[in-house]
Amino acid sequence: MLLNGAQLVFGSVAEVNPMARKIWAFLAFNIYAVLILWSFQKTAAYVLDAEILSGGERIAEQLAATDWSWRDHYIWRLLAAIVATGLPAFLCGAISRASAGKTAIAANVPGVLLWMVLLYLLATGSTEIVGQTGFLVVGIIAIPASCFTAYYAAEAGSEFQKRFAEDTVLGIRPWHWIWAAIPLYLYMFGIVFATSMFAKVQLLSIVKEMSIVGSIVAVVALVPICFWITPLKLCYDNLAGKNLKTKSAGVVALINTSILVIGYFLALVVQMLATWLLLVIAPAWR
Repeated sequence: MLLNGAQLVFGSVAEVNPMARKIWAFLAFNIYAVLILWSFQKTAAYVLDAEILSGGERIAEQLAATDWSWRDHYIWRLLAAIVATGLPAFLCGAISRASAGKTAIAANVPGVLLWMVLLYLLATGSTEIVGQTGFLVVGIIAIPASCFTAYYAAEAGSEFQKRFAEDTVLGIRPWHWIWAAIPLYLYMFGIVFATSMFAKVQLLSIVKEMSIVGSIVAVVALVPICFWITPLKLCYDNLAGKNLKTKSAGVVALINTSILVIGYFLALVVQMLATWLLLVIAPAWR
């Protein structure tokens, strides 16, 4: 089994024992799910508890960054659960291939158990949180919703994998998905924050009259998303062999590292500038 696992990570996926492939898919699902969920939790205060678009006081600055609390943002918690299930399930399906949906359902069991424990604690009064009733309702919805999402996202990942070579996972060598978890985790903070702010602007445009100022606000909110995603896309293209085909593995690794490091700090600066501009421009958006 260990040999099959090594073949999956460092060798040919096509030759791996199906059971070993499912085990690695299970691990990948849960590792990436935890990282994505953590990204949502860490950005919740800055996205939902900060009055950026109204020019009000930054409530998030008064909150401890390490507080594990979703406060009363139970809809945000449900969205986080769906995204943190769907994206890893897609990767899980690409790894497992055969019986992808069933593998993802099995991989989702730890998450379902955590939801059940939380529901039990809330129902019995063993613990109290802000928005407790809302979390009970959301928890009841989240369990079947996450299972549904896991199954069909994995099936989609398995089908999408057919576009790529048998010895790759979504077009790149399997072992790249091990170290990729680190930069994806770091970038996910920015992607979640920027995308959430852009969604906020779009929702506000429904109730506010769209004007030139409103259009500028929408563009400002959109720009950081491009800066967060572009470095990841460039690295993926390099790893997939679309670029740098004549370069050695060491050179490609150095280039990708440079792209990720420089791209991260550049995106961070752009995000800070965009947030500042929103604070300046948003009060004029009537």
